[in-house]
Amino acid sequence: MLVEIWDDALREFGAWPFDRHYHADLIKILGEFGAKAVAFDIFFVEPREGDEAVAEAAKKAGNVYFSEACYQPFFKDGKTQSKKVITPLLPSYREAARGVGHVNPKPDRDGKRRRIFPVIDVEGKKIHHLGFKIAMDQFGIREEDLGKNIPLDDDRCFLVNYAGRWEKTFRHYSYYDLIAAYVEHASGLKPRIPLEALQGKICFVGLTSLGSHDTSPVPVQSVYPMLGMHANVLNSILERDFIRRVGRLLNLLLLIVPSLFILWVSKRCKPALAFLISLATALLFAAAVVFGFVRWGWWFDLFYPMLLFTVIFAVSVWIRAVSEIRKRELLESELKIAAEIQKSFLPASMPKIRGLDLAVHFKPAKAVGGDLYAFVLLSETKIGLMVGDVSGKGVPAALFMAKVASEFKFSAAESDDPSAVLASLNRSVASDSTGGLFVTLTYVIVDLEARVLCWSSAGHLPLIKV
Repeated sequence: MLVEIWDDALREFGAWPFDRHYHADLIKILGEFGAKAVAFDIFFVEPREGDEAVAEAAKKAGNVYFSEACYQPFFKDGKTQSKKVITPLLPSYREAARGVGHVNPKPDRDGKRRRIFPVIDVEGKKIHHLGFKIAMDQFGIREEDLGKNIPLDDDRCFLVNYAGRWEKTFRHYSYYDLIAAYVEHASGLKPRIPLEALQGKICFVGLTSLGSHDTSPVPVQSVYPMLGMHANVLNSILERDFIRRVGRLLNLLLLIVPSLFILWVSKRCKPALAFLISLATALLFAAAVVFGFVRWGWWFDLFYPMLLFTVIFAVSVWIRAVSEIRKRELLESELKIAAEIQKSFLPASMPKIRGLDLAVHFKPAKAVGGDLYAFVLLSETKIGLMVGDVSGKGVPAALFMAKVASEFKFSAAESDDPSAVLASLNRSVASDSTGGLFVTLTYVIVDLEARVLCWSSAGHLPLIKV
């Protein structure tokens, strides 16, 4: 049960810290109605009016716990140590208390309070955390249980399993309302709070007013009164509902195995498929981590593995992209060379023959292609003109075109009959493997003296005569 010193108490009892007689009254009320224990998350370090009343009430109740804070706890030689107590409890309170506990949380790097020091050694004297101290006195928990029945992390810290948000967990009662309800009860009026509900309760009392310095971010809430942290420590122990920090070796293993798998996928699969598989792997990993935490309280690292998965995939894709760019640049360079070589198989200049004008326009669909042409000067008045096209595009067609262009020169030198030339060329080309490629040709012989044009077509498009 949480007893909150809220704005209503400060309005009615005065500015904080108010008269300590009210604390004495609260202890008497809680004791009279059967509270099991009363723990104050308040530092009583300076003598004030009402101290004797508080000490007397606490001694009579026999179940009151007070708080202290230690100076910058540090982990050394297998235990948590501190040089001194920075809020030493007044001697009269210490003598009257059932126990005294510290309230030091251990902030994580992100500023959130997830851990507490179960035990702090101050110059050889052990000071237990307030929640753990109550568990030891009221429920028989032993210090030997730490690390065995009560899991701790590598720094001997206890991971607090918050039961939920501040306003939705535990019973909350106003400090002022409890005292007012008792006055109403003593006056014969119906109390605003059913005081019998205090029976058997462990009551944590502390300042939760707006603007209170005693609030910090926790995993379940950005602004959370630290009074609730001590209650959650005790609740985790009583409910045996612990968070277990998985060891570094297992965390490292679960970091390496999926990372290597994503790296392998990124290198072997196509980018789109690699992205889908990597995303599915990361989501499956995150789901397994969340399920393990919710179901069994296992705390695996999630942020750094997810970050590493993303970096591995991004770097792998980047490396592949750079590699592909380099390959493309190399291929483009080679294609430029191939284009120049291909041009060498074609006539470098137009033959000059009286009475005939010749013009050629050659533009392949890609860097290289399968189009070809040739001129054969048979005499001063007779010339052969060949135009052809290899099936397909690109490098395969260009290579086949080079073969055909070379073979045509030999075939054209054997005869001045276009049909015989193409028949000879067909035998020469067909005798070797062509990889499924073929070529269509038209060969024309123009006799300017006889004014005769003779041609033969090997499956090529018809000529146009204008």
